[in-house]
Amino acid sequence: MFQCCGESPYFSERKFNFKGLELIISENFVSINPEYIADAKNLKPESKLDNPYFVKNTIEDYNIRFSPTLENQNDNVKESFQFGCEEGTNIISKIKLNSRIKVLAELIQNDRTWLFVEVDGKFLNKKCNPVSFDFDNQSLRGWISSKFVEKL
Repeated sequence: MFQCCGESPYFSERKFNFKGLELIISENFVSINPEYIADAKNLKPESKLDNPYFVKNTIEDYNIRFSPTLENQNDNVKESFQFGCEEGTNIISKIKLNSRIKVLAELIQNDRTWLFVEVDGKFLNKKCNPVSFDFDNQSLRGWISSKFVEKL
């Protein structure tokens, strides 16, 4: 499901389970629309951890990215699309200091460990928060570096 009206750089995904007559939401998150990215192979990890774990970030406004790279993204996005945080980058939001972050996967690449994470919308900076206009209790999925995090 894409947000708002028509085409969007983000999409919402919800997964439900049924327990008797009760409906249980098992996943409820926003992530980047792969149609806005020229090279979409690293938007999601190849596999997820069997046992996700939690970390907290140790700096304010920690970047969450749509891909595990620090490189300039001007050649990898549609000309008409401008990300909410920093134009020409893969930064899709900023995480508040000491936020509880769920790690779903890890990737070691070029001497850096990247974490594919899910961050509750309440932990995202309001200035560039793609979750803020969507449904209650929704999270954002993306990549962060392990450089400024501590395991909980």
